Amino acid sequence: IPPRTGDAATAGQVSVEHPFVSAAVPMAEGDGWLFTGRISPADQPWIADHSAGGTVIVPGTTFVDIALCVGAQVGCETVQDLVHETPLMFSDERSAVQLQVVLGSPGELGQRTIGLFTRPEGAAGHAEDGWTRHLGGVLAPAAQAFSDGLTPLEEHMCSLVANAWPPLGAEPLSVNDVYDYFAGVGLEYGPTFLAIQAAWQRGGEVFTEVRLPEDEREGARRFKIHPALLDASLQACGALMRMENPATPEYGVMPFSWTRVRLHADGMSSVRVGLVRSELEGYSLVVLDEQGRLVASAESAVLRRVTPEMLQRMGGSGSKPLHHLEWVAVTPGETSTDTTLPDGWAML
Repeated sequence: IPPRTGDAATAGQVSVEHPFVSAAVPMAEGDGWLFTGRISPADQPWIADHSAGGTVIVPGTTFVDIALCVGAQVGCETVQDLVHETPLMFSDERSAVQLQVVLGSPGELGQRTIGLFTRPEGAAGHAEDGWTRHLGGVLAPAAQAFSDGLTPLEEHMCSLVANAWPPLGAEPLSVNDVYDYFAGVGLEYGPTFLAIQAAWQRGGEVFTEVRLPEDEREGARRFKIHPALLDASLQACGALMRMENPATPEYGVMPFSWTRVRLHADGMSSVRVGLVRSELEGYSLVVLDEQGRLVASAESAVLRRVTPEMLQRMGGSGSKPLHHLEWVAVTPGETSTDTTLPDGWAML
């Protein structure tokens, strides 16, 4: 019986069950791994709910979810460090990109480097459509990254939620104010990303209830953590920034780097979130289920400021790119008959 066409095993690959990652290849030398897949708003329509200036911008939390997925395949369940380098954008909802995630050989403590790349679908053989690197970082085994169990912040948040929800002393916040903050700087959220149901504030801490729309809850089971759910969990940063700067903001924020992200439960669609300023110039994040059990945590998520003008340039909506080629006409001058040139120069 001939092998089935499209079967990853017949192509020397390992199948991966994830919406964006479909196969993996262990490298012949160096003990590294290559993961391959595809990203398209046509396959995952919720991606189109995250845009600016009419251009779809894939949320950075998508790459965090992919990193958690590939790390779990090789025993590196913790995202130790992750830095976003280039956003992934789609000009229309029918576009698609090929995906490659490269994991390096394990170090002395089991850590592996990670790099995530995409290129337009159908670009094979076209040098001008090469691979774009979107992020880099380090993955680590869970036992090596967190040898002492729960972090103090995790213990604090779990205790708060277990005792009462919302936590005692927390004052209600306007969810509309949070989304007005982002809308005012040009970030356009569709229904999937308008997921905060309620919010409270206590001192420098913000607590939110986040729930995906009904039509996304079944699909959430296929992710490690649905990117829209993780993005909405970070949106409370807008509330903190609003408290720190009550004036109308002139910039929005997008994830730039992550430190020590780990997952405790897969496929959630409804969570409770605690957010507070971290010591690493970012925000510490703890995500729990309705019983107060840990779902995910990040020691620090650092956000980069983006202005409406930057979003417009990123989206390319009627704006010029930052760099472009321009030909300048040269008028021939008189030919010099003086062949005496300084040392190191020659006339051609």
